[in-house]
Parts: sequence; structure tokens; C-alpha cells
Amino acid sequence: MAWLREWELSKDPMAERAKRIMPMVGDMPSPMNPPSGCVFRGRCPRAQDDCAQIVPQPNTGAHATACLHPVPQYSGETT
Repeated sequence: MAWLREWELSKDPMAERAKRIMPMVGDMPSPMNPPSGCVFRGRCPRAQDDCAQIVPQPNTGAHATACLHPVPQYSGETT
């Protein structure tokens, strides 16, 4: 069990978090002339045609988002 303790101590929480963060690609929306619909659609991998027409409204929950096509969150519940 000593290996487990060494493994846990060797983990750097910030390095682990950095592995999960995905950099944004694409163009930054112009603050002076924002695009129609969702301002992030030019750099969003989940953007679809409706994102150009509809401005997403914030929704609430454990992870608040303002997206028409948010990534489903794992609830941790088992069935």
C-alpha cells in the first residue's frame, strides 16, 4: 500500500486540472460588432445552425451554462 500513498502524494492537483482544460480555438467574437445568435459559435465545437439565430439564455443547475447544446453533465447517480 506504500505505492498508493506515493502515487497520491506525487499527484499535482494543478497539473491534473490542466490536463482536463481544453483550449478554445477559432476566432474571438468582436465586442464592437458581435455576431448574431451565440457570440461563441465561431469557436465552439458543438455549434450548429440554430446557434447563428438564437441567443442562448442562461440556465441554472449544478453547472450554469448559456448554451443551446451543452455537454451533458455526469450526475454521479447510479441506477
